Amino acid sequence: MRKFVKILTLLLCFSVMAIATAHISNAASYNYDFWKNALPSAEGLSYKDTYYGKDIQYIDDSNKTLTFNTLEDMDIYNNEIFLLDSKSDTASQIELSINGGKPAKFSGVSTITILNEEMKYIQEPVFEFEITKNVFEKLREYYDVEPELADITAEQVNKQITDVKSGLKVPYIPLTTISSALEGTEDYSGASILLTNASGITVVPDDDSYVIYVADTGNARIVKMTADYIVTEVYLTPTDEVFYQWNVDTDLEHSTKRVFQPAKVAVDKTGRVYCIANNCYEGIIEYNRTGKFNRFLGQNTVVANPLKQFWYKLMSEAQISSQALTLPPLFINFTIDNAGFIYATSYPDSEDALAKNMIKAINTAGKDVLRKNGYVEPNGDAVFLAASTNPEAVLGASTLTSIAVSEDGFYSVTDTKRGRIFTYDTEGNLLYISGEKGSLSNSLNQPVAIQYLTIEGTDTKAKQELVLVIDKTSKSIITYSTSDFGALVNKATKLYLENDIIGAEQYWREVVKMNSNYELGYVGIGKSLLRQEKFEESMEYFKLGHNAVYYSKAYQQYRDIVLKENFSLIMSGLVITGVGLCVLFFFKYQNKKKLGYKKEGGR
Repeated sequence: MRKFVKILTLLLCFSVMAIATAHISNAASYNYDFWKNALPSAEGLSYKDTYYGKDIQYIDDSNKTLTFNTLEDMDIYNNEIFLLDSKSDTASQIELSINGGKPAKFSGVSTITILNEEMKYIQEPVFEFEITKNVFEKLREYYDVEPELADITAEQVNKQITDVKSGLKVPYIPLTTISSALEGTEDYSGASILLTNASGITVVPDDDSYVIYVADTGNARIVKMTADYIVTEVYLTPTDEVFYQWNVDTDLEHSTKRVFQPAKVAVDKTGRVYCIANNCYEGIIEYNRTGKFNRFLGQNTVVANPLKQFWYKLMSEAQISSQALTLPPLFINFTIDNAGFIYATSYPDSEDALAKNMIKAINTAGKDVLRKNGYVEPNGDAVFLAASTNPEAVLGASTLTSIAVSEDGFYSVTDTKRGRIFTYDTEGNLLYISGEKGSLSNSLNQPVAIQYLTIEGTDTKAKQELVLVIDKTSKSIITYSTSDFGALVNKATKLYLENDIIGAEQYWREVVKMNSNYELGYVGIGKSLLRQEKFEESMEYFKLGHNAVYYSKAYQQYRDIVLKENFSLIMSGLVITGVGLCVLFFFKYQNKKKLGYKKEGGR
């Protein structure tokens, strides 16, 4: 009977584990414990709405709507949302008459559109941008343009737009659809540019206004423009030997050089411009504010493969040279926080089975200073399948395609592989995981950009903290609001980082009420109790949070207090014990003497 009960108990346990595992694998939100087990968790970000082009009307409430084609990036400035459509349907349908000649049809043209915080168009998408005289001369000199502005033909323009790798012949066009804002000034050039397959945008303050930077990928340049869409500066191919320079007589087809393809752009408070370029393994590109290339920084390193190193020792130089080069991981996306640190994401290292260091916080010296004090390192999913017989299984580490930093210093990254959003604090603790793949309107199938948006409250509306994500597959903007659980975690974490550990305790207690699996909450309560010198109680919470370091600290303090409070009693016990032992040894000694004397007398 006992054996039967044991077997039944084991079967029941396995059944419960199977059910729990199934629940976790299908859970929309989860978190990791100290042992890297994925446990169901309350969601930190709640799905709010999905906006397709047809859902967005103009601010004047007209019935006009537009369609998104290839949403690639976005930025937020002063609660206005700047959208970059890499291959706009609107622009691809237009024809421009170049110098009164045959109309030229344009493809792959990018547009910039601005929405307000109510997700309404402020203006129609812009695709043509006037350039200043300075930019005109800079482009003319760099690309050694032969035809005068008045002699440019539609054929030359089309070659520029459709096939940049064959040689950029005409880097600008005569003004066509826009009226000049510079005519009559010394900055007037009579020329404009189009953006082609652009993939990155950032907006930064400039005096009382702002300026826009765009990674014009297809045209091998970064452009800087005013709020009136006047291009005042261009950042061209870095003057480094790894890149093909357009102003030299080199056949690109037979060259080992790479074409400069800027993918993402960011700007710090000093005006330095940073760029992630496609197929650039040297690191993040840095320009000064005048457009001169400064340096590469933050280059990723290759994880040493012991097996490869062993075989290399047995190979000849010819054999080693024939092996494929092991290249460092490429950067994917980045942003700059208020303190000037570059938060960047990278592809996983093919040589690193654990897929580490995919998120970095790079300082001005180019060093990674990202804190990693959580149970799991900031790398997306901590546990993943390397191989599986299930054809539907998602294999490999996370692919972190975008990153954003909040005003409080929290940062969120999107994982395009599993459609997740991972949010961390400045210490590297994983706060919560949100989102999932699927066929519904709230699914994140290909997230490429993420931003924080704070909408100030009014008398009738409360303050809202939103997270906006561009999903490239569904051509939509998906919005999330901070859930009640997420708000508590954020509040508690913020107070803790501000060193108000005791003030954070009440919020941590609410957190663990909503999610009993949330070990970070127990640790937060334990730290508060430790600060209040409630050492014994804090030990219990550190034990629940699996924090051995702080448990040891609390134990040391608790032990010292116990010793101090019971010092006289302990000393008395020791004295009594010592005296007792002395008396015992004395009587034993006397007894041995007596026994010895009797033995001698008996002989």
